Amino acid sequence: MRNLFILLAVLTFHITAAQLNIDVSTLGAVGNGTTVNTDFIQQAIDSVSNNGGGEVIINNGIYMSSTIRLKSNVTLRVTSGTTLKAVPDYADFADMPFNVRSWNDTYTTCSLIFAEDASNVRITGGGTIDGNGFSAGYYSMTPKLRPHGLRIHAVDQLTIDSITLRQAPQWMAVLFDCSNVYIHDVTVYNLCFGVNDGIDIDCCRNVLVENCNLDTNDDPMPIKTHSEKVCRDVLVRNCTFATFERAVKVGNESLGALINIRFQDITVNTSSFAINLLPQTPIYLAVTDGGSADSIYFERIHINAPCQTPIFIRLSLRGLQYDNNAPAPVCKYLRNVWLRDITATATSTIPCSITGIPGHPVENINFENVMITEPGNGPLTTGNVPEQITSRPENDIWGDSLPPYGLYVRHVNGLHLDSFCVFNVLPEARPFYYFEDTTGITGTAILNHCSPSLGLNDTKLDETVLYPNPVSDILYLKNIPPNVETVTLYSPEGKQIAVIPVSGKTESHIRVSDVPSGIYFLTVAGKDYLVNRKVIIVR
Repeated sequence: MRNLFILLAVLTFHITAAQLNIDVSTLGAVGNGTTVNTDFIQQAIDSVSNNGGGEVIINNGIYMSSTIRLKSNVTLRVTSGTTLKAVPDYADFADMPFNVRSWNDTYTTCSLIFAEDASNVRITGGGTIDGNGFSAGYYSMTPKLRPHGLRIHAVDQLTIDSITLRQAPQWMAVLFDCSNVYIHDVTVYNLCFGVNDGIDIDCCRNVLVENCNLDTNDDPMPIKTHSEKVCRDVLVRNCTFATFERAVKVGNESLGALINIRFQDITVNTSSFAINLLPQTPIYLAVTDGGSADSIYFERIHINAPCQTPIFIRLSLRGLQYDNNAPAPVCKYLRNVWLRDITATATSTIPCSITGIPGHPVENINFENVMITEPGNGPLTTGNVPEQITSRPENDIWGDSLPPYGLYVRHVNGLHLDSFCVFNVLPEARPFYYFEDTTGITGTAILNHCSPSLGLNDTKLDETVLYPNPVSDILYLKNIPPNVETVTLYSPEGKQIAVIPVSGKTESHIRVSDVPSGIYFLTVAGKDYLVNRKVIIVR
């Protein structure tokens, strides 16, 4: 990451800058689970910040509090075995709106912890911060008005580490327009009355998140832009997510640019919540509010939890606005996306999809080593799928099925498929994939009939020789391996053009003189063997 050395320098400063340490109990705070300690904790924060920096220590007990405001050069240390817990009554929280406009204005202005226009802030200690979100009064509240756990705006040099965050009435943490952020070894458990995100990274820059475990009933760690400010250079790695909704998420709320966002080595598990609800979309990327996305990476995503639709990529124009006097948003771009080394099992018949809108194609999408299992036996549908340009981008905006069972592609310019495989448990009448208004298809795609016993790195090298390619009349095949049983030519829509039995043969051919020109895919399949080749037919 290009600014990693800056981030390390930030952390070094954070450790060496402490000058004054105050245990809040020395000011009168009591950790008995009932006494409200807001004033004592705030007094300690103010004293430490005014003195040049240091630590506010909350130790040994359950300390109740309403809103506290962190300030520059302050470390909030909640020690192991200690809990900082929000008061249960919404009326006791301070109203603290951010000092700039954004889509955040449509949500609550209350939280247990607040910080704004500060620098060198840290939350740590090995203890727990509890939002008390199961308090009875929150059940009947409008979800967007319930307090967040943490609301942090315009903080430079922010570290959150070695802490457990749990049960906020709404989102656990909102980081808006922050820079040089380091989050590590954090556990988030946020499963209350719904709409419970984990940690939202919103219009932030130079962010490193690693070694965290998040279990939420909404999005664990969405990367978004609630204003026109850019969100860029975000790396999330070596984390475990669990959710009922979208696990690895970039966008949806997308008013500004999303640039160089990376998720690496992420495991998606079933939530520990008592009701067994499965993730909707483990990998989600959507730009729909006039923003843009460029250089987005999903790498080594291991989706252990069964899900509805493993991958959803969408460019559209819903057009959220927080300022009704501003010009209406326009559709920009979503481009340069890489999905590498991904495994998933789908439970619905809604396939993975990549879609833009007319005149605004998604650009340069790359699949490498992606293996998906889907249930099969999906309902047949026509290709007359509505555009849904202004709808909220979700996997089911077109209903409970789409024309193919493997990959639905519409309004796309540039799609590279390298070892993309979908195994259907039951037979499918639908084609494997469907392309509409799509150009620039490249690569070698593993299509259907893949063996679930083949790992991502076990696909055999292609020994079969095809010639000529491009071809106009007869396509010849040589060096066919002995365990190959069939060779199948597929159209760009996933329909079988020709099936040639080749058991026991080392050479064969396919006559294509009556096949229209275009890009086709050839599957060479047999026992423990599956390779695919692109074939170009010309006239």
